Amino acid sequence: MNILDLGALCDLDRPDLKYKPLRAVRPKSLIEAKSVFDVIKRGDVLLHHPYTDYSMVTNFIRAAASDPKYWRSRLFVSHGQQSEIAEILRQAGEQGKQVTALIE
Repeated sequence: MNILDLGALCDLDRPDLKYKPLRAVRPKSLIEAKSVFDVIKRGDVLLHHPYTDYSMVTNFIRAAASDPKYWRSRLFVSHGQQSEIAEILRQAGEQGKQVTALIE
């Protein structure tokens, strides 16, 4: 059997056979903070997509890229379809910041 043929199983109207949709979380500490860096000073923060709302991940990267104290970034991005991160890093590179990214 061709593995691609199994895709039709996902289209079946059988919610009893499917996982409940994953609901991504938004860490309260980041929502309420004025700056992501204030939160990080108090302790580590794990942002892990798909468990953490993706906007939290991109907001962190955007804040780092626009911060004048930030000058280098090394990231492994395992979800290449999210081109927003690549665009943020490209802009940071154009501003003279060192950017290394591996996009899978």
